[in-house]
Amino acid sequence: MVSASQLTYRGLTVPYITPWTDERNHIPTLVRRGRGGGMRLGYHDESLYDRDWRGALWIPHTMARGRGRARFDGVHALRQRRCMNDLLCQVCARPTQTEDDEATLFVLRNDGRPVEDGERTTAPPVCRQHALEAAAHCPAPSRRPCRNPCRTRPVVGRCGPPP
Repeated sequence: MVSASQLTYRGLTVPYITPWTDERNHIPTLVRRGRGGGMRLGYHDESLYDRDWRGALWIPHTMARGRGRARFDGVHALRQRRCMNDLLCQVCARPTQTEDDEATLFVLRNDGRPVEDGERTTAPPVCRQHALEAAAHCPAPSRRPCRNPCRTRPVVGRCGPPP
């Protein structure tokens, strides 16, 4: 299990989803898996972490959190997926909801309009403790914390055809 303890680099808080220089994403050798109409791409040495619960293939990332230099301009795919699926804070990896009816906070691009029903994001949520810090230090321009009071958060985006 990956430790979610808070790390710093050169005095800055390093969000849980930030990759480090010693973590590399690589594309292993691709192979065809299955037969007939069930053919799909896979990795030669595929592990159970290479696919999500729907069977979608993900780019593998090595796990070396805290080793090397923090790459604040990137996102570690496996930790991002974990935070999105479990509604964990992208900064500290703790649950973002403590009560069943509590709204979830996301840091979205500030484009001068209110958040609309059906708004989509690739950024995991943030907890109340880290919302302002995430908005202030996010490398993407013009971010703002906002509440998302919806009760369901379906996975709506990924690359490739459905499994």
